[in-house]
Amino acid sequence: MGNRAQNRITLTLEGQKIPGEQFVAGINALFKLINAVSGEVMDGAIDWVVSVEPGSVVVHFDPESMSADHVPKAIEAISDGLARLENGRENRPRYFNDDALRSAKSLADLAKVGGDNRNCVRIDFPKRRQTLSKCTVATVDAMFRVYRTTLGSVEGYLQTVTSRRKDQFNIYDRLTDHPVKCFFSRELKREVLKAFDKRVQAYGMVNYRKDGKPYSIIVENFKVFPPSDERPSFSDIIGLYKKL
Repeated sequence: MGNRAQNRITLTLEGQKIPGEQFVAGINALFKLINAVSGEVMDGAIDWVVSVEPGSVVVHFDPESMSADHVPKAIEAISDGLARLENGRENRPRYFNDDALRSAKSLADLAKVGGDNRNCVRIDFPKRRQTLSKCTVATVDAMFRVYRTTLGSVEGYLQTVTSRRKDQFNIYDRLTDHPVKCFFSRELKREVLKAFDKRVQAYGMVNYRKDGKPYSIIVENFKVFPPSDERPSFSDIIGLYKKL
């Protein structure tokens, strides 16, 4: 247990009244943040044991995995990333994917200032104590804000089709797994469903974030790439040139 405690992350919610929903939301947000960053630091997940101090709003996250390299590295990445967000630095923290940024925002959004319901969100790391505020919320919002819109295309695997609120699917980059929200018209629904889980290229107005990554696209049309075993090989292409 001693080795675990050396790599402990502790969440504390301070306030006169902490609603149960808020307490659970804080635990879930930090747990998602830890998993998101840990997954970027190493291949595979780190198992964390969660414990709550009796009669308090203090929650400990202790790593089950005793990897000498990956656990401290993941903790340092989480700690440094939250500090950057709280300080208003809009460059994406290293190892923070979109899920990590959203979780950090959800966690900081629990903080309230002023009035009788003033709450404080504090996270203790082995080498640092970090307090989160609405500054983190504002930083993440700025990072997700659309900075440029232009006609273009995105390419990847068409997945996560939904019709809730708006007809939408996600395209995931085959190298980085970065998702792009794709909004489409009802006229394309049948074609979209037929293309599920296939590699596609969508054309339309692309919204880019400040970091230059595409965030969403209004799809005008798209094409489906043939499976790899149906594409012409390098030798086939050479053969075509020889025939010209």
